[in-house]
Amino acid sequence: MLKPKWMILGGLSLSLILAAGCATAGGYNLAGVGPKALAMSGAFRAIADDWSAAYWNPAGLAGQENKISLEGKSLFPMVWLTPQVSSSYAGYENYRNGIEQTCAAKAYPVPGMGLVYGINDKLTAGLGVFAPSALGAVWKDLYTGPPYNYGNTVPYPEEGWSSDLKVIDIHPTLAYRVNYCLRLGLGLAV
Repeated sequence: MLKPKWMILGGLSLSLILAAGCATAGGYNLAGVGPKALAMSGAFRAIADDWSAAYWNPAGLAGQENKISLEGKSLFPMVWLTPQVSSSYAGYENYRNGIEQTCAAKAYPVPGMGLVYGINDKLTAGLGVFAPSALGAVWKDLYTGPPYNYGNTVPYPEEGWSSDLKVIDIHPTLAYRVNYCLRLGLGLAV
């Protein structure tokens, strides 16, 4: 039977390993809304005191003053790779094998807008329309040219590979202030 000390150390080690794996899952994608919230990371959920509470914690809208807020940010993904392809793989002989490649510079605008409206001194409505995430890359010169017998019926693409992901989120919310210490919130993500 394992001693409790070793069980605790084993559990702690496993949780650190899993946390490290999850921490890199987003790569260069900064998901979220609100400059204050992004700067505070996940800690913002506890205070949620601006329009972006519609995304992070709808209860945080309760008691806020009427306001309209606009946000704008851009993501500039920068990715490098060095293809290492064996010549035994059919169809991959046209990669720029062993030569570092980078994606083309491209900006992804990530806008946001929030509306907070106090219905009365206890009930607050909110509406957030934002893009919590945008991601993509365009790779040029990843290939050396068309494969053998490509033909002339279809033009060879200028881009070797491209990806594009944009999310637009609409968050209608209601928040109710029960007392100074207790607030309730309900939001819908569309």
